[in-house]
Amino acid sequence: MRLAARAVAVAAVFGTIELLSMLAATVVPDLRIRFYVAPVTDNRAFTEYLQTRHPVLGWPSTKMLQELTPRGMRPSPANAKYEPSSRCVSVYGDSFTFSSEATDQDAWPNQLAERLGIPVHNFGVDGYGVDQAVLRHSLNETDTCNVTILGVFSDDIVRSLNQWNYLRETKESLRFSFKPVFVLDGDRLRLEPIKVQGLADYRRIAAAPDSLTEDWFRPNGAFGPVHWRFPYSVSTAKLGLRLIRRFQWNRIRAFPSDVRRWNRPFWREPGLGLSPYSIALQRALVDMMLKDCRERDKKCYVLLIPSIDELLAY
Repeated sequence: MRLAARAVAVAAVFGTIELLSMLAATVVPDLRIRFYVAPVTDNRAFTEYLQTRHPVLGWPSTKMLQELTPRGMRPSPANAKYEPSSRCVSVYGDSFTFSSEATDQDAWPNQLAERLGIPVHNFGVDGYGVDQAVLRHSLNETDTCNVTILGVFSDDIVRSLNQWNYLRETKESLRFSFKPVFVLDGDRLRLEPIKVQGLADYRRIAAAPDSLTEDWFRPNGAFGPVHWRFPYSVSTAKLGLRLIRRFQWNRIRAFPSDVRRWNRPFWREPGLGLSPYSIALQRALVDMMLKDCRERDKKCYVLLIPSIDELLAY
């Protein structure tokens, strides 16, 4: 009887721990997106994705393009006043370049057009890394502007190390967020195209995401999500240990006297944004764009867009 009672007690404790682990991963959004669960899809949804995606860049999809001008740029009230013009500026980058949370009137490229008195063509795209922005410029033969600006937000550096955004945040909305990635071989850039060309590819990668060999966010890696599988308490413990190892303890020691250290940007995490490889990759991507600009007889500039942490830290 005592043995049976102990077994019941152990089972109750284990069950409680499992239940709490499941609740934590389900209820806490910041934890949920850090666990990898293979996304599922059906033929209809995947076919729609395949038919509407950009074959090289991943996005913008044909649905997204419907909200843009025929040339694939954001509508700009100022441009309507200054076009046609022999001079213009084009801008590329992510949502900060696109100005996602601003109206067409308040978007900074539109305001720049007002200040300069010439058209500014906004080719920014939500969720882009430096790699996609540079590649979009290279593919955009309709861009005849004599000046081009590449907007770089710090998170774009990390996005350039990623082939599937779902691995960065395991949200259902990102299950089809596949993108190309550039690989630096010595001093040369090699383009790895989107790996999903059919439903079989999608299911294979979803079942074994480690096959994305150039993605720094593969599950159970240094920066990727943790596989969510039974026993769930073990998965939760693995994630907890990883977060403890990655936590920047110098922030605790610095708070509240040293605001600069407390607000250290996340991309300064060792091995990620400031790794020798990632720095060399970003430099090579910018050099690629500058070379493209010279060949097209235009001037190009890089605009560094800081985050709030970076403004506070520096």
